[in-house]
Amino acid sequence: MANNAAGKYGQQDADKLREFEKRADPNDRGAQALLDEMRKHVKKLEEMRKNEDPRLSFSTPEFKEAQRIFTDGFKVWGP
Repeated sequence: MANNAAGKYGQQDADKLREFEKRADPNDRGAQALLDEMRKHVKKLEEMRKNEDPRLSFSTPEFKEAQRIFTDGFKVWGP
């Protein structure tokens, strides 16, 4: 499921949020509202990622190997 939003979440997103928190003006309501929305979004992505099973991804080497073995079973060998 690497194609969903959780699959694209990483430490870089959390670092970016911390950087914005440092630079944001605490007296600016708009900036604080945006930060609050960012925090909720990052938390939601972390929760989604926590429950994700990487074995379900179609891009893992394990899946590709299993797929190759499976499709090889359908190939006709010989004349």
